[in-house]
Amino acid sequence: MSPNSAIKAVPALLAAASILAAVASGQTFNCTTNSTPTVVAVNSSRFSVRLSIDSTDSLCHILLVSSASSSGYFYVSLASTMESRYSRLRIQSDYPGSRVATISSSSQSRYQSFATKSNRLYASLSRLFSSRSTVDSVLLNVHLVTACPDGWVLHSGRCYGPASLNSTVASFSTAIIACRYVQANLAMGFADVTRTLGAALQLAGWTDGRPVWVGAAWKSKPEAVYFLNNTIFISSSVKKSCTSDSSKCRCVHYTELSTAFFHRQSCSTKQSYLCSCAVGGDSKFYSLFSEDEDKTSRAWIVGVVFAVIFVFVMSVAVGTKIKQKLTIRRSISAANGPRFSTTDVISNNLYPEPLAPPSYNYGGNCDEQPPSYNEAVSTGAAVPSAPTPEEIYGAGHFQQAANWKGVQKFD
Repeated sequence: MSPNSAIKAVPALLAAASILAAVASGQTFNCTTNSTPTVVAVNSSRFSVRLSIDSTDSLCHILLVSSASSSGYFYVSLASTMESRYSRLRIQSDYPGSRVATISSSSQSRYQSFATKSNRLYASLSRLFSSRSTVDSVLLNVHLVTACPDGWVLHSGRCYGPASLNSTVASFSTAIIACRYVQANLAMGFADVTRTLGAALQLAGWTDGRPVWVGAAWKSKPEAVYFLNNTIFISSSVKKSCTSDSSKCRCVHYTELSTAFFHRQSCSTKQSYLCSCAVGGDSKFYSLFSEDEDKTSRAWIVGVVFAVIFVFVMSVAVGTKIKQKLTIRRSISAANGPRFSTTDVISNNLYPEPLAPPSYNYGGNCDEQPPSYNEAVSTGAAVPSAPTPEEIYGAGHFQQAANWKGVQKFD
């Protein structure tokens, strides 16, 4: 950074010290253990809140409303840490209202600053298990923000600064969450590096040239570095600082120790980070995968279309196969004749009607017998020929027998 553009570190440290002194000299509000929180009207822009629980009380909470401004929001920072692993700190924008964050003793080292969405703040300290005899407390420093949070730089309508003034380091994804807790994104949209990132580092007292995460990442199609909101990055010369493959070495950090300023690093590396937001806080938040959102959406759409087409083709094929089988069965049934079950044959009397026995009555008298052969010869009468089966049973018998052969018996 050039000397004529650098912001002096000594005035920045003095400004930060005056902020802490203002917070320390402000009023401190204590929580209550009532079933509903006590509502406190605050006319100061800086104050503190102390939350405490003991062995008899498992919940202590408070609701603060700013009477100084109706357009600002509260920026909350941890001034002390929780001791018990069963303690839970909750920050909300109202009571009841949307939750900003729930912090435990294990996550308080990563996330130390939070911002509400309005000029109302609900804070509570509770015990995870009511049977545990937990004694714990935490102190919060609160600032009513009307432009940029304390220790942040305003440039071209955006605020730039750290989510925590201490030396907290985090991976790229953890840094994204930490910025989101203060209604901001990882630093994006900067055009003048000196007046944004450089000034923010100076004001934070980070003058040792440390690398800090910014809201940019490399992607392969098209191959370039983009901000997380999918806009083109300001610099085309981003060096690669890690030895891993490109898919893992994609996250971008800024450092003043190199003339290149911006480098690609492994996203799991823990480093300091800078956030940025519009005046009043951001309303839309981005992640590491936001730059792949359009590509992912198109892939999902193509996949769904192919799945629908596949299901349709398979249903048509199965329906055609079933139709062919039914047609073949109908053809076989028509060729074999009607099909009846045994029950149908018995219940509907489908047996052929019994035929009358053949008649041998030659004279109308039932007792009269036909002449013998000798009698017929001696008297000169014609000898009757033997009756044919058709004459005995009748032609209809054979037609019924043929029909009966077409009836298939099955159970």
